[in-house]
Amino acid sequence: MMPAGWTHAFINDFHQTVLGLRTAQTGRAYTHLDALLFRLSDQLKHASTKLQHQLLPVVQRMIWAKEQENELLLADIVEYELPLVMPECFIDVSLMTLTTIDDLLTIEEDATELVADAPQIAALRQLYEDHPAQSGIGLYLADQLRAKGRDSDARRLLETDRDLHRMSPQEKYALACIAARDGDGDAACRLMTQAYADLPDLQNGFLEVAWLKAADGDWPCALAIAQRDESAERVTPSWQPPLASLYAHTGQWEHAAALIESAYAQDADLTDGFSMIGAIHAESAHWQSAIDWYARDLSADRLSPAWRINLALIEAKRENLNSALAHVNVAYDQNAELLDAYARLGWLFAEQRDWARANEFMSKDREQGRLSPFWMGEMSIVAAHFDQWKDAADLVQLAYASDPELQDCYARIGWFGLLKGRGSRSLTDGLNRDLSTNRTGLWHAVYGACFDIVEARREEAITKIEKAYEAHNEQMGWFCAIGWLQCLLGDLSGGIELIRRDLPGKVPPEWRATCAVTLAAGGLRKEAFDIIQKTMGRVANHDTHLIGFWHMPSAQLDTRRLIEFLECGTALDDITDGKFTLPL
Repeated sequence: MMPAGWTHAFINDFHQTVLGLRTAQTGRAYTHLDALLFRLSDQLKHASTKLQHQLLPVVQRMIWAKEQENELLLADIVEYELPLVMPECFIDVSLMTLTTIDDLLTIEEDATELVADAPQIAALRQLYEDHPAQSGIGLYLADQLRAKGRDSDARRLLETDRDLHRMSPQEKYALACIAARDGDGDAACRLMTQAYADLPDLQNGFLEVAWLKAADGDWPCALAIAQRDESAERVTPSWQPPLASLYAHTGQWEHAAALIESAYAQDADLTDGFSMIGAIHAESAHWQSAIDWYARDLSADRLSPAWRINLALIEAKRENLNSALAHVNVAYDQNAELLDAYARLGWLFAEQRDWARANEFMSKDREQGRLSPFWMGEMSIVAAHFDQWKDAADLVQLAYASDPELQDCYARIGWFGLLKGRGSRSLTDGLNRDLSTNRTGLWHAVYGACFDIVEARREEAITKIEKAYEAHNEQMGWFCAIGWLQCLLGDLSGGIELIRRDLPGKVPPEWRATCAVTLAAGGLRKEAFDIIQKTMGRVANHDTHLIGFWHMPSAQLDTRRLIEFLECGTALDDITDGKFTLPL
């Protein structure tokens, strides 16, 4: 199945190519023809032998007609021959008629603005009345919305087609993926089963559902879903590395490696397969094992520049800084469009409170014009650490000008200002600046809740966090944040009460050690040990990820020493020498 957005892009390129050729707008026509040929070439790489024999001759004729500058013949090939050989599993070819596309384009702009509105749904219904043999029109618009992350709007369109009994197999496939992303695995599998029954040539469907389902961390369940495609031989080479990743997450390393080898044998252009397995080792801080897997791609010249930067970060975490820098330099030489590699290295130093090194590395990307808006926001925190508040604000302003989706950056440096002793005015100014520019997101509520704690408005803080979780139900540790702040203000029991509201499901790894120490200080030793036991399943014993970097700079404890501390029952102040800080 093609990536989200390709249905719309493919049909648009088809339409613009034919329209340009028929109206002598050759520049416009050839621009879209090149895009069309690129998409077809990509599809041929992963196609079955039967499909290659069917599609390749038409693609070759398109190229020949283009080289001969025979626009009339080229238009005929694209408009009349291409739809006949396009596989239905790749695209609903019934959409590839100029009259249907013309009608689609009349509602496209409005529909992508607010598809759930009655006028847009009415326009879609009118299209079906005008094209009584047509089905699956909603997918053309829904794919655009999915590409923008607007799954709920896309779902509404697809369900409109379902209610009208005009749903295509491709739409059931797309709706299954949306259901999987929403956490409804049963509905996703049911829809994908229906899509396969309607169109047996579909591929990778259950694997894509499994990959989305894996976001909740239930790897065995995700693998069981993916194996439905594997056993039916419906996995294309490009999807074998994700399947290998599912096997690796369940400890089946040899089978994972075999899948990568098989994918590489079938597709010479695939990259980063073994590195995906290495990334799984890196998640558990098994740095050398991770590097060994990356090395298999590196030696075979299958490591992309973007993944070389990931390798650089792993080398940096092993304190091999020279090797890390060498990888970044090679990646930047290979791809001039890559951003933020030095900034990401710099943030590793920021986590250790080595602000000078953090600033040094981030400045490299800033000077080279390789700092993205998001990392401009991160660098504003580094600038604020050095009391360069104007530069911090300038970075946020530039980031906001470059990325209209960025949020909460002024509030963040305001929060940092509060921690640096600039008073509550620093935070309120940051919150208000984001509010006045309509840049408030979830963290606006969280920082507001922290301010409420400082101002002894505990109930208001709790309400803000509850609403934040309603809007974003993931592991975020927001009650941990305000609970820890309550502890710093001298109310240990009140802080623990708040922290326990995140237990056990919403405590992210970076908060677990602090939660454990705090609970132990309050006499809740069993709960403290339970948290550490869960963490030890993810982080190697020698790794200092647990404590010190984010919460308590004066303490550098690995897992083993943390357990010793908890067993001794030492007071909370003993681990920090009374020097408390907060994660930023």
